[in-house]
Amino acid sequence: TKMEKEEDLDLLRTMISDKFRDLVSLKEGEETVSPMVSQIYVYVEQHLQDSALTLKWIAENYLFMNVDYVSKKFYKETGQKFSQYLTKMRIGKAKELIAKNPEEPIKNVAEQVGCGNNPQYFSQLFKKQTGITIFEYLNRIRINKAKELLLTGTMKSSEIAAAVGYCDEYHFSKAFKKAAGVSPRKYLEGNHVLTSEKKEGILY
Repeated sequence: TKMEKEEDLDLLRTMISDKFRDLVSLKEGEETVSPMVSQIYVYVEQHLQDSALTLKWIAENYLFMNVDYVSKKFYKETGQKFSQYLTKMRIGKAKELIAKNPEEPIKNVAEQVGCGNNPQYFSQLFKKQTGITIFEYLNRIRINKAKELLLTGTMKSSEIAAAVGYCDEYHFSKAFKKAAGVSPRKYLEGNHVLTSEKKEGILY
């Protein structure tokens, strides 16, 4: 449907835009930042899952420098506070994890990007950074992955539901219809994938 295509394009635009900004930031960072800030970049990337990660700790225990000096230099060279940079990195990593494993529980993603056992805080951080809730983003990724699996014509609704992180095929079918405007079966019929011998196991 037109709405479905628009949603797919919106998600694609968002993902391309995010990737482009990351590449530009990386290129700019390589060209303009000092060795000290480069060290901070590397340390953050390697310890992103640490919920206690702070510039103060990095300055005093990794760089062995005064935190006020490091903070001012980081802002001068990057144009952003360390806390803003750290949030951007954590949300970027979260998107990457969700895209690779849409079935992963939110609390696990939160832990892997340094938000500890606090999915509520992670959700607030995600919305503040992206403008949409983590559940909206996750649902978009899951539905797009489900469309790919449906079009293979080899899996039942129950199998696809489990593969993309829904508790059962009925919740999956409901979420799919809300997002795509049609049921999984109607989606397949519209793409000329569903044949008579493949109808079993695909919900209306």
